[in-house]
Amino acid sequence: MNKLLQLKKDIRAMREKLIEEESKHGMYENFGGKEIRTLEKKYNLYGHFGKADTSKAFDSYSEKLEARGMMLDFGDWCANYCGKVGL
Repeated sequence: MNKLLQLKKDIRAMREKLIEEESKHGMYENFGGKEIRTLEKKYNLYGHFGKADTSKAFDSYSEKLEARGMMLDFGDWCANYCGKVGL
């Protein structure tokens, strides 16, 4: 499977997990930080994780840049998420 598609699926799954977690336990400081670090390590996005799984690393520089952009968007979503407002 295309690594970018897999990353997109993983981000979607993390969002759903975080929404569920927030509805049960509420918001907390650094909301989503652990999940972001998990994905960065899984996909070896920044190359500073020592024994990261390089089989998940992206093949081209442009793919890696696109993946980093997706992660930045996910980080922004985590930082700005306000819960299910109005429900």
